[in-house]
Amino acid sequence: MADTSEARPHGATYLYVVFIASALFVNLTSLVVGGDTLGFDRDMILSVRSLASPWLTELLLAITFTSGRLAVPALILFAAALYRRSGLRTASYYVGACIGTQALNAILTFIVHRARPHGVRPRLTAAGGLAYPSTDAMLADVIF
Repeated sequence: MADTSEARPHGATYLYVVFIASALFVNLTSLVVGGDTLGFDRDMILSVRSLASPWLTELLLAITFTSGRLAVPALILFAAALYRRSGLRTASYYVGACIGTQALNAILTFIVHRARPHGVRPRLTAAGGLAYPSTDAMLADVIF
């Protein structure tokens, strides 16, 4: 009989990826806290701004709206779909991961306390809140 089992990464592979990603995050956070990324951030924002167009601005605003205003309804729908497909345990893990990520992000944002860049883009500064770490980026990692 042919072997129909799929090749799956071992737990050690996942552990290495988590370790490396965590080390990179800690390193980046130490650079942000030390103010070593301010010049790079400003240059990047100005570089991206040079590519601005009305349609791209509208697209990115729609994405921001989706990740902000529709995050909770999407969480509920996805958790319900997971519950129907894989049961309560899988849906609970997903909801727990999302809530845990939100809590971790709130704690890290409070500790790092990095303000949004000023004088680069009025809408960026007007968005309010603190800038690092990004809640959208952290939740995207959990979702994917």
